[in-house]
Amino acid sequence: MQKNWKTRYCQLVGGFFLEKILPVWAFLGLFMTPLWAQQQEPHDGRFTLGSKSQTFLFGYPYHFSSSHFVIGSNGKYASNNPDLKQVVDLEGNPLIAEHPHARGSQVGSLRYTFDNLQITQSLIPTNEKFEPIGKGEYGSFYEIRYEIENHSDIEREVSFSMLLDVMLGGNDGVKIEADGRVVKMDECFFGEKVPHRFIFQDADLRAHLFTRVGKAIAPDKICAGQWAYLAGVVDFETQTVEQYTDDTALMLTWDTKTLAPKEKRVCSFYFGSLSEQTELQFQYHKPLRKEQITLFFGSGESTLSETEEQKLRELIGSRRYKAVLVEGFTDSVGDRKRNLELSKDRIDNVSYHLQMCGISFEKILRKSHGQFFALEGSQGADQDRKVVVTFWK
Repeated sequence: MQKNWKTRYCQLVGGFFLEKILPVWAFLGLFMTPLWAQQQEPHDGRFTLGSKSQTFLFGYPYHFSSSHFVIGSNGKYASNNPDLKQVVDLEGNPLIAEHPHARGSQVGSLRYTFDNLQITQSLIPTNEKFEPIGKGEYGSFYEIRYEIENHSDIEREVSFSMLLDVMLGGNDGVKIEADGRVVKMDECFFGEKVPHRFIFQDADLRAHLFTRVGKAIAPDKICAGQWAYLAGVVDFETQTVEQYTDDTALMLTWDTKTLAPKEKRVCSFYFGSLSEQTELQFQYHKPLRKEQITLFFGSGESTLSETEEQKLRELIGSRRYKAVLVEGFTDSVGDRKRNLELSKDRIDNVSYHLQMCGISFEKILRKSHGQFFALEGSQGADQDRKVVVTFWK
């Protein structure tokens, strides 16, 4: 009798707990859980790197990246850049929770799947000797590592390319040295001639890329060129680098390799700085709410008209933005070099007006394209003479 009473009591209390108390705890727990723990959703995994207020890859310290990878499998291609045409868009599932306010260089890891391939992207902080660092410590380099495993029952012909949009401080057109000599911006290196080290330099600020140290697996090909061109390349083995203007980028390519079922290949390199003050961090590209406006200019002009200036002021109003991307364009009339400078002048003028509207200089990202995207001849020239401004809320 006593045993039955206790059993019945437990059933009643347990039922009340499951039906009433537990759902309330679960509901409250949603709000008590840190924001970073709630947002571990799939994303494309593009990243940018920097240290404190210093930028090493375009976009830092904001959640914006213009670097990406492309993977090929049996003649099909996929990328984590959704703007790349004629490829499959990839989103990765985070394997490590993000802790945006934690001290030290963080570890990042995502996993993608494509054509029965499993691709794991890892960002692993290391010291200047390319050794792993302890929790809470800051690294000088990141090992940027991709492990590709064939999960199908047949062989796969797999290639891999990584585009890095290098930017130091506010300079998007940095100079490059490789193993002690200056690199031309239309130059490629193959096989054993791939340099051990690249140095990117702007005044006193330097970044380094190593291909043959630590756990690095050297690419079969590295090309230096203009970001605007390289960002649209899918199959690098069939394309060549075009004339460079002023937007430094590096394309690292690991040639096609046959992967048997369950076989794995690794593509890996190190990127960072040898400065003693380096506190390297990464930021993932996270799509934010955005607004965009296109401002047009007269032929050869770099100053906004009153009409275009008014359009800009009306859009901004009293709004506050996290960051702004300003891209300058010209038509194809005239000298290529002069047009590049003209696109920069247009960016400077628009940036001035943005600051007059209350947007700080540090929040403005700049990209000068010159005539790269212009239509040939005078057709569409009125639409080519422009600055496109993207605001992130």
